[in-house]
Amino acid sequence: MLSHRQAWKAIQKAWQLTARAEPENARAQARVALEACPEDERVRIQAALVLLDNDDPAAALAVLEGAPEQTRNPAWPVAAALACTDLDDCEKGLALISRALKMEPQNLLVRALRGAVHLRLGQFDTAQRDIAGHVEAAPRVIGRLLLEVERTL
Repeated sequence: MLSHRQAWKAIQKAWQLTARAEPENARAQARVALEACPEDERVRIQAALVLLDNDDPAAALAVLEGAPEQTRNPAWPVAAALACTDLDDCEKGLALISRALKMEPQNLLVRALRGAVHLRLGQFDTAQRDIAGHVEAAPRVIGRLLLEVERTL
């Protein structure tokens, strides 16, 4: 079995392979990291994000399912929500994003993601309300986030 340090090296290599547009190798490195530290929440989240970035939302969701209810890391439900929306299960994605917002109500990225899912569901008024208040607070940040969300969804 690999050590914790080797798992993080595998995650780092997976992101490098992602940047070099080598999705099969990146996914393989994510699996190496998961095999090394299957119980480490941060390794699982990073591996799932690698899988998402390399067009495998079903595998990412499989990695994230069974998230401990006591998790306090909002990245877990956000990553699972992204996988769900990639798999066209926007209702489940919305529920997961809402869970992340309960953990961090001031997180602008999570709020923008929730607004994007509302848009995808055709809930335009709700999406506008979700995003509008924060645009005034940080217009440049929200603009960049919305572009990233649009690219992601």
